[in-house]
Amino acid sequence: MTLNGEPRTIVGVLAKGFEVPDQSELWVSTIHELPVLPGFLDGLTVRDASYLRAVARLKPGITLARAQAELDAISSRLTKDYPDSNQGHLLRAATLQSTIVGDAREPLLLLLGGVVLVLLIACANVSGLQLARGAAGERDLAVRAALGASRWQLVRQLLIESTVLALFGGALGVVASWWGVKLLVALAGPSLPRSAEVTIDGTVLAFAAGLSMLSGIASGLLPALLASRPRSIAALRTGAMAAAPAHARLRGALVTVEVALAFMLLTGAALLVRSFERLRDVDPGFHAEGVIVLPVSHEEQGAAQFHAELARRVSALAGVHAAGSVFRLPMARSSMTGDITPEGRPPRAGDYMAATQIVAGDYFHAMGIPLLAGRALTAADTKTSARVAVVNQAFARRFFPGADALGKRFCYGVADAHTTEWFTVVGVAADVRQASLAQAAQPEAYYPLEQAPAPPVEMTLVARTDLGFAAFLHALQGELEADQPLTRARTLEETVSTTLQRRRLSMILLAAFSGCALLLA
Repeated sequence: MTLNGEPRTIVGVLAKGFEVPDQSELWVSTIHELPVLPGFLDGLTVRDASYLRAVARLKPGITLARAQAELDAISSRLTKDYPDSNQGHLLRAATLQSTIVGDAREPLLLLLGGVVLVLLIACANVSGLQLARGAAGERDLAVRAALGASRWQLVRQLLIESTVLALFGGALGVVASWWGVKLLVALAGPSLPRSAEVTIDGTVLAFAAGLSMLSGIASGLLPALLASRPRSIAALRTGAMAAAPAHARLRGALVTVEVALAFMLLTGAALLVRSFERLRDVDPGFHAEGVIVLPVSHEEQGAAQFHAELARRVSALAGVHAAGSVFRLPMARSSMTGDITPEGRPPRAGDYMAATQIVAGDYFHAMGIPLLAGRALTAADTKTSARVAVVNQAFARRFFPGADALGKRFCYGVADAHTTEWFTVVGVAADVRQASLAQAAQPEAYYPLEQAPAPPVEMTLVARTDLGFAAFLHALQGELEADQPLTRARTLEETVSTTLQRRRLSMILLAAFSGCALLLA
């Protein structure tokens, strides 16, 4: 295969579904073959390069806590030996499981709670039916008791009946879950970690069988105990049994519990729906309608010129209003954050942190990001011109409080006596929510591609167009090199929607559980 224009030989194929780190598809033998930022390899020899992750397998008997204790000792030693570069940088141990799953645990526990409440409501419902059935068959139980059946034998008979019913219900549930799992994975999409591994296996079947038996016992035990009380003589004398007050009280309690649990679920679902609506109404800082995005890469040599020229050519296509390129597309992946030093401030690592955005072409117009003051970055901002940057409102408020940010200067990184490159703020853009709609905007600086501290080899093309998705890709194909893949193209609206996918899944499922609970109640 060809990787970044150079031939590579495939020497191994990993098991299906192996994607560590997340969404990885290809692994190379040396770091020199990675499509990385220029200067990345040099950065590996610099002491303040703190963005890498190490992967290790613990020896048998070594706990994560012990490993963390050793890492703490190493961090302390490094901070003492190298205070300038290691101050504030700690080594944190985490399991691979927690790293992959991330924050998916809480919404899944919420959904599990909804499932448990529905199950309890169903058990209460079945208990009520069992009580009614027991009252109708009480004479039969009395005859059995008169013939010598012990109370335990009567209870056992009733429990077996309820358990058999529960097992049949569990079997039907497992059959339905074959389609339910497919629907769940489709609804979750990439927001659910390891969703490709979600399947019904022996463990799931054993769990379903065990839960069915417990449900049968839970729903049948109290009715069985009440129905098997020693009242057989009175029943045989009268020929019928009047409804026992205990039965009525228990049925009333079961109805109360059902309604209370259903109300809890409905309230939770309503709150989730309201929260989702409010989040969807949040202004992301850009206008996603009519925007198509496509990651495009180029070999290191000439990468900056390639991306700038591509944005210019695409903007000239019929039906395209504006086009640009960006290194970190909002909502697509985490931003690249680093030190900056505002002019006139004491330079200290970690004191002034800002996200780095590298742009080319008419990026702000293409994304619909309003400029609140000054000007946008243009093709005139080249290697040989004065260093300039556009910052967002959060940047201006954080680093130049109470003053007009236009004309102010800052440097990329921690300034020292040898710093000569200072970027002048020529524009202030509206805040953009980079990570998700739920996270507030952070200080952010936009650099021209040719003046960027480290021009990237891969950028995301952004085009605002009236053309349909297929028509735009057809027109774009003539502007790209033959080996550039179009498979990762998507609309910006899809990208934003993906960030809401997990919340949408929780809302839909909890609403469905609430509907079931209401129906049962």
